[in-house]
Amino acid sequence: MDKDAPGIGVTGDVTAHELGLVRDLGPALWIGAGLLAVVLAAMYPPTHAIGSIGWAVAAMLAVASMSIPAWQRSHPEAFTRRILLVQAWISVVVIVLAQWLAGPKAPWGQLLLLSLVAAAFTQPPRRAAGFAVGTVLAAFAPLLYGAAHFPVMLWVIEASVWLLVTVIIVALVDRLHLRRVDLSIAEESARHQARIDELTGLLNRRAFEEALAQIVPEDDRRERRATLLLLDLDRFKLINDRYGHLAGDACLRAVGDALRGSVRELDRCFRWGGDEFAVLLLDSTDEETAAVAARVVERVRDSAPLPDGSAPTLGRGQATLQSGMDAHDLLGAADRELLRNKANDARERGVRSLTGGRFAVQPVD
Repeated sequence: MDKDAPGIGVTGDVTAHELGLVRDLGPALWIGAGLLAVVLAAMYPPTHAIGSIGWAVAAMLAVASMSIPAWQRSHPEAFTRRILLVQAWISVVVIVLAQWLAGPKAPWGQLLLLSLVAAAFTQPPRRAAGFAVGTVLAAFAPLLYGAAHFPVMLWVIEASVWLLVTVIIVALVDRLHLRRVDLSIAEESARHQARIDELTGLLNRRAFEEALAQIVPEDDRRERRATLLLLDLDRFKLINDRYGHLAGDACLRAVGDALRGSVRELDRCFRWGGDEFAVLLLDSTDEETAAVAARVVERVRDSAPLPDGSAPTLGRGQATLQSGMDAHDLLGAADRELLRNKANDARERGVRSLTGGRFAVQPVD
C-alpha cells in the first residue's frame, strides 16, 4: 500500500486523521494567506522587477494558488501526503516569485513560514526536514538580485527560528502519531477480546451474530455457498452433575481445540451458547461439512475421556444458505436439523437398551 495514501488499518487511520484536519483547516489557512497577500500587494506593489506587467503576473499567480485548494475540495482523494507536499513546494515558488516582483525589501518571504508549518504538520520527518532546508534557501533568494538591500543577518536569525519551529512541530506530530497508534491498537485489542470466549478461545456469540448477519447478504449477493454447522455436547448437564463442572469445562475446551484443528483457514468457529458451537463454512459441500463434523467428534472422543472412561458425544445439524434466506432462516434450519438428529440419537440409544446393547437410555438435553 502506498504510504502516502490515507489507507486503512492503524497507521492508515492516523494519516487519514491528520489529513482530515488539513482538509478542514486548509480553506481558512488559504483565505488568511490570501488576505495577507492582498495587504502586501497594496503596500509593496509587484512592479519592482518588471514594472506594471508585474500586476498581471501577480494576478496569474494568485489565480493559480487559489485554484489548487478549490480543486482539492472537490476531489477529496487528492488529499495525500505526496500531493500536499507538491502543493507546499508550489506555494514556495509562488512566494519567491512574488518577492522578486516586489523587490528585496518586501516581506513576502515571511509567508514561507506558513508553508513550512503546513509541511511539518503533514509530512514524515525526513520529507519535512528536506522541505525545511529548501524553504530556508528560498528565503535567501533575494541575494541573487538585491544583495545590497537584503537584511542577511536578520533572515539568518529568522531562518534559525523557522528550523526550530519545524523540529518542534515534527516532534509533536510524531508523538501524536505514536499515541494514536497505541490507542488504536488498544481499542482493536479490546474489540477483539470482547468477541472471544475465554474458556474455549473461540469466537463468542456476539461475534457469531455479527458474522452471520454479514455473511448471509454478502454470500447471497455473490452466489457463494455458505453452510452453517451447529454442534452441541450430548447430556452436558448430566456430565456436570455427575463428574463436576471441571470435567464439563474440559469437554468444552476439547470441542474448541477439535474445531480449530478440523476446519480450514477461511472457516470461522464460535461458541454459540453454553454447550453449543457453530461453524461458518464457505464453499463447502455437504460431504466436506459432514467430514468436518466427523473429525471434531473423533478428536473430542480421543482427547476428552470422562472419569468413567466413556467419551462425550456431540449432536450436529447443518444447513446451507438458499436464495431468499436471511440469517434467522439459516440459523433456524440448522437448529431444526440439530434437534431432529438428537431425537433420532435418543431413539437409537433406546433401541440399543431394549435389545441388550451396552448403551442405556439417557435423558436428552
